[in-house]
Amino acid sequence: MTLWIAEPRDTLVVRDGRREFSGMGPMRSVALPWPSTTAGFVRTRVGRDESGRFRSTVAEARAIEVTGAWLARLDGEGEVDQWLFPAPRDALWGAAKSGTQMRHRLAPEPVPGGITTSCRLPMLPRPRTELPAGKPTPGPAFWTGAELADWLADPTDAAAVGSFGHDALHDETRIHVSIEAQTRTAKEGALFGEVGLRFVTPERRRLAVGFRCDHAGLRGGAGTLGGERRVSYLRQTSRRLPALPQAFPGDLVRVVLLTPAIFADGYLPASGALSGTAVVAACVGRPEPISGWSFETIRDAEGKRVQKGPKPVRWMAPAGSVYWVKPADPVSWAARHHLQCVSDDTQDRKDGFGLAAAGVG
Repeated sequence: MTLWIAEPRDTLVVRDGRREFSGMGPMRSVALPWPSTTAGFVRTRVGRDESGRFRSTVAEARAIEVTGAWLARLDGEGEVDQWLFPAPRDALWGAAKSGTQMRHRLAPEPVPGGITTSCRLPMLPRPRTELPAGKPTPGPAFWTGAELADWLADPTDAAAVGSFGHDALHDETRIHVSIEAQTRTAKEGALFGEVGLRFVTPERRRLAVGFRCDHAGLRGGAGTLGGERRVSYLRQTSRRLPALPQAFPGDLVRVVLLTPAIFADGYLPASGALSGTAVVAACVGRPEPISGWSFETIRDAEGKRVQKGPKPVRWMAPAGSVYWVKPADPVSWAARHHLQCVSDDTQDRKDGFGLAAAGVG
């Protein structure tokens, strides 16, 4: 398992696919690069020759497996201090009397008799302890790898938590102007803005994008990740991902998505099963759209080369979503699927969609 980080030199521009210059403000960014963005960055880098020309075929590029992206927090030497993963959605947060936050666990329970729900699953996630009055408070956007590993192995029903997790990436809006080539003056009305992700915290801690790729042709160095040809520095790291829990005392396994997943049935895998094992409960956030622009050329009925153009919109189950499954052998099932991609389609899994961590149910 070869793990990499790409540290942006400047803000990282990762568009969310909405139309530009629509009068709706600056071009917006997603909260974290999509797996396909990271995969495209890696495959372009591997497929180029020394002159910079892309020599790989489409099939060769798609065959390169890339898993990511998540965040990395760096130390003063530029090494990974901690991985940062989207917060799992089976944890709710509320204020404690001591001023700290209280973390509550959601766990599946059978749907009570006489209650009708729109959910197709036999169990619903419910708090294991009484929640404080009012709405839950927002928790940290990201958890460290160590915090996630503890949660996967021992999800306590309720606990007071002090300093915990990591805030979301800060964004930065920049205003640009289009210049007339002849006069070298600004074009009238040609102002536009864009939002980029800032990979330095207010405390001046450096952040980076983490991913996994075992391809022998991938080399470190400077490259362009995201839009606007912004430069990032690519290098390997020895920091490991969260380990599989050593014991699974119950009959359920929790599956936490570390990257967004694409399923045939929207929030559920095809036929409601992960690798043949039925999903019995789920805690999923709002669906996230993904699209893009295809540069692959194909031939029409007359044999002429045509370019595909915009890709159709698909919907992702967001990172942090949690699924509970009930396999015949929880230990072996969890070992096979821990840190593997669980999206329905083979190509989506190669693109890094649906990276999952297995935990105690």
